[in-house]
Amino acid sequence: MAVEFIDPTGGEPKVPKVTPAPRFAQLTGLRFNILDNGKMNAGTVLSEVAERLEAQYGARLGKVVRKRSPSQPALPEELAAAVEGADFVITGVGD
Repeated sequence: MAVEFIDPTGGEPKVPKVTPAPRFAQLTGLRFNILDNGKMNAGTVLSEVAERLEAQYGARLGKVVRKRSPSQPALPEELAAAVEGADFVITGVGD
């Protein structure tokens, strides 16, 4: 299944279609990392999600990587650190 992005300004989308990554059959035993975007409350929200992933689904938190700037995309080294040793990465905003 692909997702098509529509440009609301009427221009051509830069990424016309994206195919989502395959879903895991289960999370038990998988290791995940967190990419904290640095916005207020993001760490709190992501910590709660991490606790639930561990308690309810048996996934294991590896590490938390915090972006240097919440208003900028993650730097290549931040992304590399976030995926290192992880089966999946979670991120999100807290405001």
